Amino acid sequence: MSDTRLGAPQGQDPREPARARSNSDINPLSERSRETRFFDIAAVVILITLGAAIPLLIAQSAGALKIPRSDDWSYLTTLFRWVDGDGLNFNNWVSMTLVGQLVLAAPVAVLARHSIGAVHVATALIGAVGLIALYYVGVRVLQRRSPALLVAITMALSPLWVAMAPTFMSDIPSFTLQMLMTAAGVKGLLTKSRRIPWLVATVALGVAGCSIRQFAIVPLIAVLIAFAVVAKRDGDRALMRATIASGIIAFVAIGVIMFWWASIPDPLKGAPMHPTLGSLRE
Repeated sequence: MSDTRLGAPQGQDPREPARARSNSDINPLSERSRETRFFDIAAVVILITLGAAIPLLIAQSAGALKIPRSDDWSYLTTLFRWVDGDGLNFNNWVSMTLVGQLVLAAPVAVLARHSIGAVHVATALIGAVGLIALYYVGVRVLQRRSPALLVAITMALSPLWVAMAPTFMSDIPSFTLQMLMTAAGVKGLLTKSRRIPWLVATVALGVAGCSIRQFAIVPLIAVLIAFAVVAKRDGDRALMRATIASGIIAFVAIGVIMFWWASIPDPLKGAPMHPTLGSLRE
């Protein structure tokens, strides 16, 4: 008896049609998913290279990686004194909150034994995380990866970024926390489920951003308003209540941080902690 399967032409291997089907029936969605993953991985590598590696190499080649630059002489002094147990002191120079940045850098300062270069490297890597978060926001909002990557690359190639990334200035860590907050907010706004956990993450990151620079409250307010608009549009009372409660908690937390920050000795001269009408006129 012939082992040819029923329906197979005489003299043809019955396995041939199956092979043809297996080769032709490649799932286009699976192929697209692989291409998307490859693009995302390439984007991350590009942003780390442009946003961290290249600025660090430029600073190293110029002999600037291991020395204080701009205002970070004061911030580094505050950091190293703090990790040594001498308390917080702003050297008559600091005008932003800064404390969140000190918390981020403290482990590096301790483990690297006051290495300025190590702190600068950590700042650049933190900045790369912010660029990746910016790319994510662009992908979610624009629904296209190439324009999203272009936005992040434009930020990484700006002269301000290249100069600030390998320093201990507060611009880069503040940017990263604001972008992480925005990314969490966008994720929560564009998803149909688990919006409240993303709202909580957004608020936590927003408060953390305000602990570095005060103006980080601006994007936090914007995202909270967006959550309220979405909750009203969808008739989601639970989300609206959570948004109001989270906003109140965030502003109370920021108020507590600012009240405590005002007690830290030796802030920037000429930046009154408790403004009066006279100081505003001046």
